[in-house]
Amino acid sequence: MNLKGKCAPPKVAVSPGAANFGTVAVGAVSKVKNITIKNTGTSDLIIGSITQSGDTSFAVTANPCGTIVKGGSCAVSLTFMPSAAGSLTGSLAIASNDPLKGTVTVKLSGKGK
Repeated sequence: MNLKGKCAPPKVAVSPGAANFGTVAVGAVSKVKNITIKNTGTSDLIIGSITQSGDTSFAVTANPCGTIVKGGSCAVSLTFMPSAAGSLTGSLAIASNDPLKGTVTVKLSGKGK
């Protein structure tokens, strides 16, 4: 018997699409914010990398994501510790094997006071 076919692809869904940490005193650490990554497809979703860019005041504090099964999810934890006063921005790039959305970007923002 020769079976051929394709598995339905994984599908990444990220929420929220942006994280605003509000106003935080310079040098203080914000409350943790979580970004949830969910697999709404039917094949395993493989998270290749999670990369923070922009202002270095934003940090990934927990990243348990690797392979997410159908219907599964994981949470990436972030904090904000402003190094200067004023509005600060960054982004989180989540790369996966989703063929339609290989990389999803989450906008990060906060204000140091």
